[in-house]
Amino acid sequence: MDLVAVSIVTPHEFRMLQRIQKSIGAQLEAKVVPNIKSVKEKKVSSLIEKVKNQEVKENDLALVEELKEYFDISAIAYKLAAMLSDSTYIKGNNNIGKSHNDIKRLLERAASNGGGRDRNSRGNRRNHSRGGRRNSQSRNSSQRRRRG
Repeated sequence: MDLVAVSIVTPHEFRMLQRIQKSIGAQLEAKVVPNIKSVKEKKVSSLIEKVKNQEVKENDLALVEELKEYFDISAIAYKLAAMLSDSTYIKGNNNIGKSHNDIKRLLERAASNGGGRDRNSRGNRRNHSRGGRRNSQSRNSSQRRRRG
């Protein structure tokens, strides 16, 4: 039996996963979380196949005949399609997480420089040429000038 674990991680957590991979001696596979559009397309495709393969029984025909007393056949088809398509509705942001290209760049950077250690714990680039203190001092002095 194959076991699967799924984790959604930030680039910062990615470095931690690399250390875990190294310690357990296994390779973890990076995947992209599918966007809403692709999930909806898959659901619609599945629904179409389900409709194509649906067996029609005698009581189904009787239901359609009863509905024809209230609606024409095209209205019945549209209403039934609307009922079915409700199951394909998905709400939310279209994209979650990193794109394929972002993950590829992250993996390449990790392979080339040990996980992108040129960033601090918040994911900001470290500035090796200037001391970080100088930036905070100039920011503090500009804030004082604005107040005064």
